[in-house]
Amino acid sequence: MREQYADVALLGQRVIEQVERVIVGKRAVLEQIMAATLAGGHVLLEDYPGLAKTASSRDIFGCSKNRQNRIVENSTYPLDDFGFR
Repeated sequence: MREQYADVALLGQRVIEQVERVIVGKRAVLEQIMAATLAGGHVLLEDYPGLAKTASSRDIFGCSKNRQNRIVENSTYPLDDFGFR
């Protein structure tokens, strides 16, 4: 059983290392996304626009065999609050 956990941990680290080639400086976020993915949970990423939230999620899901994922993107910008675009 412990060997299986070690294999999963090693696979998770490899996926994170590959995604870090594209997404720089977000290791903690990537680890949390990976943990939630492996646990079959959900992730809500909140941050400023343009900080690779969608890209990091797509990259991790793209590396996994779990194809039953859903990424919902509600991008709002400061000007959206005032009705300008």
